[in-house]
Amino acid sequence: MRTSFLAASGLLLASTAQAFWRLPCAQPVIVERADPIVSPGKVSGHVHTISGGSNVGLTDTFAEMQASDCTSCLVKQDLSAYWTPALYFQWANGSFSLVDQVGGGLIYYLPRNNTLDTTPVLAFPDGLRVLTGNPFLRSYNESSLQAQAIGWNCLGQASNPTRNPFLPPNDCPDGLRGEVRFPSCWNGVDLDSSDHFSHMAYPYENEDGPCPDTHPVRLVTLFYEMMWSVNPWVDLRSQGLNTTQPFVLAMGDPTGYGYHGDFLDGWNKTVLQEAIDTCTSDSGVIEYCEVFDLYDSDHTCHKTPDVDEIVDGTLDTLPGCNPVTWGPETANPAPVCPNYVAPSLFTSPVAYTGEAPPPGSEVLSNAPSVVESYEDWNYVSCYSDAASVRALPNGLTNSPGTVEGCLDACASKGYALCGIEYYGECWGGNTLASTSTDIGYGQCGYACKGNGTQYCGGSNAFDLYTRNSTTVVTSSSTTSTQVSTSTSVAASVTTTTTATSTSSSASPSSTALVGKVTTNPAWTYSNCMADLVNSARSLPYTLTNDGTASGCLDECAAAGYAVCGLSYHGECYGGAALSSASTVLAASKCAMTCTNDASETCGGSAALDVYLSTTVAPLTYPSSPNGAVSTKWEYDACYSDLVGGARSLPLGLTSNSTVDGCLAACTNANATVCGLSYYGECWASTDGLASSSSLLNDTSCSYPCKNNPLEWCGGSAALSVYVPKTIAGKVYTNSRWSYDTCMSDLVNGGRSLPNTLSNDGTVDGCLAACDAAGYAVCGLSYYGECYGGSAISRASTEVDASKCDFKCTNAPTETCGGSGTLDVYISTVVPSVTTPATSNVNTSDWTFSGCQSDLVNNVRSLPTGLSTNGTVEGCLAACTEAGSVACGLSYYGECWSSTTGISNASTVLPATSCEYACKGNPLEWCGGSSALSYYVPSASVVLEEELASRLKARFTSRLREAIASRHVRMRRHRK
Repeated sequence: MRTSFLAASGLLLASTAQAFWRLPCAQPVIVERADPIVSPGKVSGHVHTISGGSNVGLTDTFAEMQASDCTSCLVKQDLSAYWTPALYFQWANGSFSLVDQVGGGLIYYLPRNNTLDTTPVLAFPDGLRVLTGNPFLRSYNESSLQAQAIGWNCLGQASNPTRNPFLPPNDCPDGLRGEVRFPSCWNGVDLDSSDHFSHMAYPYENEDGPCPDTHPVRLVTLFYEMMWSVNPWVDLRSQGLNTTQPFVLAMGDPTGYGYHGDFLDGWNKTVLQEAIDTCTSDSGVIEYCEVFDLYDSDHTCHKTPDVDEIVDGTLDTLPGCNPVTWGPETANPAPVCPNYVAPSLFTSPVAYTGEAPPPGSEVLSNAPSVVESYEDWNYVSCYSDAASVRALPNGLTNSPGTVEGCLDACASKGYALCGIEYYGECWGGNTLASTSTDIGYGQCGYACKGNGTQYCGGSNAFDLYTRNSTTVVTSSSTTSTQVSTSTSVAASVTTTTTATSTSSSASPSSTALVGKVTTNPAWTYSNCMADLVNSARSLPYTLTNDGTASGCLDECAAAGYAVCGLSYHGECYGGAALSSASTVLAASKCAMTCTNDASETCGGSAALDVYLSTTVAPLTYPSSPNGAVSTKWEYDACYSDLVGGARSLPLGLTSNSTVDGCLAACTNANATVCGLSYYGECWASTDGLASSSSLLNDTSCSYPCKNNPLEWCGGSAALSVYVPKTIAGKVYTNSRWSYDTCMSDLVNGGRSLPNTLSNDGTVDGCLAACDAAGYAVCGLSYYGECYGGSAISRASTEVDASKCDFKCTNAPTETCGGSGTLDVYISTVVPSVTTPATSNVNTSDWTFSGCQSDLVNNVRSLPTGLSTNGTVEGCLAACTEAGSVACGLSYYGECWSSTTGISNASTVLPATSCEYACKGNPLEWCGGSSALSYYVPSASVVLEEELASRLKARFTSRLREAIASRHVRMRRHRK
């Protein structure tokens, strides 16, 4: 029986040469008793985990699905719904707990056909509905194609086979995967049938077989993979009612034979058909299919429930009162609870794309919601916050850990604004920092630690409340605007801003231009601006000047500065931008005449006449002075330096006098603390900040960086301190490895780290495997795939951290990369390879000639395979030793050669087709899939060979002449 089951498994027989793509559905859109196919308009008999379009509910038409606001799957043009039954753990006392699904689901689209089919592979007809599998089966019929299409794959178990038609009686360390293959042959007429299956049929034998005559229309094949996180329950199996196999499907099935899947079409059919016809990659990577519009991998899509029924947590009975039945008889779907009453329905389900539904939405009694009002407080929205610049400056104690507790604390201090974030932190004040913006209620999705039915902000995000219909007014670092109140207008948010650091909010008046240089076409007068704010120069470079405004402008132009300023009768300063600490002053503050030209003004005391270049644009990055973008570092605070004459960070580093440059230098030095002082000096430590250093006000660290005055580079005896950024889900506790960043993978189809390693579905497991192999770089992708190498491919680029947020299969608190991305870790004990300088290496004997096709009609373009070390140099040396005249590398380092030249069938390919990283040195490129990095003998070798050939020919010719001459002399002598 097992043999026939495996043979019938759809994907097991799928050739790797056949095209397909995987559609990730990162999370369910809803988990509830809904099934618009089997139970339209009423509560379903059991709980389903549903992914896809947000309009899925109790009753849905094709038009309603296409009107969905969003989908939990990756493709925007697919608003279909996909669902399977939920999984529960049954405790010894008969109660049940919902098992988490990892990653929502993975939907395979397989354009399979057969030469006997009468149609090409087609997209689904609009509104197709299909159910496959029987939820009431409790035994296996190996002759049933429908039964053969259902299976369970126990990942990580030692025994084989890992895939069976029943729920496995053992632990699955890397997850339990439920699999459903849908029929792909349609009768061409009906979008549904009474049993929701008969209008469809499976092909004969397997997924590549021909369609039966009764169902002649071939549709694209659907295959579901739904991953369940069962390993966290491994230590609790002994507490299960059935300790051998304690898991039960939502319809009361402990066998797994009743697993099933539903599909409700919501595709844009034109797009789907174009994908079927043109997306021919056999990699499964959906990003390669360019006809699709894709969401970012971190997008979310949810809906509030239709059914007012709690289905998660620990329950006395399965929702719907389904009895647990082992069979082998077919189960009876009737509920068994005494006096069973169906749950009521909500009236207005809504879709939402954040982590929290709109305020006022109908939610379950155990689910959090926004507290919209409390006493004289009213909810406004979710606002951004940052540890470096708090949106509300005053931290308050919130002992209850609830919204009410925080609002009471704010009221006791007389604050008009109150914010609650990160499960219950409380902040208050009367003005909101100008850096804080409304980011939408959906970004505040953390439940309060003191009351799980309330929302208490998010990470760097707080739920903002105002008192007595207060209007929120922001304050910048240069103004402090008090909160105004109104009893006639509802709470709203307004924004006030001050002038930017390089120009005022209005052009100077004609009076203000008296004494200013207005005739130099290279410069435009801007404003009178503050200097020496907190003792720091607003323009960090001092220039020699002849005591005139015109002379200073000439000096700034020669230095290539974008901003030029004069102070105190003619002191001259310049820079790439004006310090963000500088503010506009009254024109009268810049009325000092220039030393050598009384008709011009040259600033004032702590005041700059500021000019802007008309040819050099000022810098505009970053938006906040401690806002340098770094994936590895984050701003901590301002700390004292030179306490008792000793450096708080002892290691001085060379950098370019910007925050970004210093942080890069600290990264290269493996520092654990990084700091900037006095306009850009860079300091670091591998042991932490000196204990004598103390916290200072941020204004003590407001000296502008020399090469980017919009950033702050410490102060006098003051350090702007940065610490390594910690990203949720990454591992920082392994002393042999340091988390680096999120990098792209599968660029042009090639792995960024070429060596695949076994892994137990955790970060530490992968790092241990890389450690054992002696690799310098280790990476995790797609829920736990593990890769390693001596360096990372040059083709790989850094991507946003949100692209690496897939939960590890066996460690859901950790992240294991993403789709086409790697969480990259760097060894602290094995140095990375840093040479060669270019990816296509030339040697004295060989020259790179381009990328050539291989395996044309399955024939090697270079027929002789050579054994090498997986590097370009190793292959070229082997080709030299073999006397080859053509040499090539393919598929991460395979070495091929010829003594006669490359095949005439081989053609030139784009260089990107040969960007697979070499296994022995990932900084080099070793061809691609059916593609050769092609090398030919270098010109010097050819010239040497030609010279040797010519010398040999000349020698032979002269030898023949000498022999002939001798023969003539001998004949004469005989005469």
